[in-house]
Amino acid sequence: MSPRSTARRRLVGAAALAATVPLVLAGCSGGGGGGSSSGGDPTTITVTDYYNEGNDDTVIGDTLTKCGESLGVTIERTSIPGSSLIQKVLQQASSKTLPDVLMLDNPDLQQIAATGALAPLEDFGISTDGYAKGVVDAGTYEGKTYGLAPTVNTIALFYNKAMLADAGSSRPPPGTS
Repeated sequence: MSPRSTARRRLVGAAALAATVPLVLAGCSGGGGGGSSSGGDPTTITVTDYYNEGNDDTVIGDTLTKCGESLGVTIERTSIPGSSLIQKVLQQASSKTLPDVLMLDNPDLQQIAATGALAPLEDFGISTDGYAKGVVDAGTYEGKTYGLAPTVNTIALFYNKAMLADAGSSRPPPGTS
C-alpha cells in the first residue's frame, strides 16, 4: 500500500470511526481524526457494507450521509449482500481497489486483516478506550485493532434460578434454553 497524506489519513480515520460505530455514537460529533478541509483532502469517502435489507439499510445509509455531512465529504456507499461480501472484498484486496471504509462481520474482519489489506485503527489516531474488551478483541488481529463493531449480538443469557423463583417464576421465558 502506498502511504497517504496525513490529512487524508486523519479524514479517513474520522470516517472509519463514524462508519464503524454509527449506532453507538449519537451521530458523528465525537469524530476520531478531525481532518480539515484544506487542500489535498478528499471530498469523497467510499464505504462498503452488507446492510442492504429493510431498516438496517435505511439506518446505515442515513447515518453515513449525516456523518459525511458533518465531515464535509460525500459518502459513496456500496452495499453488497452478506453472502457475496467476502468474495468481493478479497477480490478488491488482491487488486488493491478496496474502499476507504469496510463494514465487516467480526469473523470476516480477521480473514481480511490476515491478507494485509487493512490498516489498523491506531494508524488513524482512533482510540479503543471506553469500548468493552470483547468488542475490541473481536476487531483485533495479531495485536492490532482493525475495526470496532457498531452492534454486538447477545448469544447467551445467564440467570440465577433462585432469583427467578423469588420473582415468582420457576422457569425462564419461552424461547430460551
